[in-house]
Amino acid sequence: MTPTAAMRARTAELHRVAETTGVVRAVIGGDVTLPRYALYLRNLLPAYEAMEGALSGGLRRPEVFRSDALRGDLAHLSGADWEAALPLVPEATRYRECIELAASSGARLAAHAYTRYLGDLMGGQVLARRLGQRLGLGTEGLAFYRFSVSDLRAFAGEYRLAIDEAIVATGAVDDAVEEAAVAFELNIALSQAVERST
Repeated sequence: MTPTAAMRARTAELHRVAETTGVVRAVIGGDVTLPRYALYLRNLLPAYEAMEGALSGGLRRPEVFRSDALRGDLAHLSGADWEAALPLVPEATRYRECIELAASSGARLAAHAYTRYLGDLMGGQVLARRLGQRLGLGTEGLAFYRFSVSDLRAFAGEYRLAIDEAIVATGAVDDAVEEAAVAFELNIALSQAVERST
């Protein structure tokens, strides 16, 4: 079994929980509000900044990086003062700190890339359609879900292979599998915290 297949098996139930709780449930269900969605993006940003500052080698692919897109969406949704207007919940800081700690282990950092970027490449497209319908967003405000690749599925396959290779090279597959579960738990906690705070 490849590392990504093992991570998928380990996180299957957590994936279900992630989709059925918190602000992600509201997005999927079509009842998210614009302020709540903007707050969610604001609180994802520190995790992406931490990952994108730490990734190297085959996992450092500008095509997947989301920080700039997030900042653009936040400016469109909440105005130029979005950073001051949208507070960080403690769970966002905890998520960022966990990624910063994982940066010392290539396998653990790769697990965070697996959890966020592969989800963005595939499931994120479903969320973009729901958000476009619910909030009336077009290309402006949904840059987070747009990737500069011609074939998302093929690119996701390439990135999955790069994650597998990076993890195998470390010899720490079990660490990566468990860190993927931690990453899902952090995402769930963040999503729930944003829902509670709005």
